[in-house]
Amino acid sequence: WQMPSSLNFHQFLVRIGKFGSSAVIETDKPSDVHKLTTAFAVFNYRLEPVLDVADAVAAESEAIAWRDSTAA
Repeated sequence: WQMPSSLNFHQFLVRIGKFGSSAVIETDKPSDVHKLTTAFAVFNYRLEPVLDVADAVAAESEAIAWRDSTAA
């Protein structure tokens, strides 16, 4: 098995004082994250997708403008 090349691991972190870890992974192919978690299904995963603040603000601004344009 090969790690999908689309997955860029920025950080791999361990929780202090208890068992468990976290990883910060970047990808433009979410199906490869699914492939990774399937290959290692013995572990438990919790995925929290996030956006860069600038990308989030741009999306929110577009959505708010559309919403405001439909107001009666």
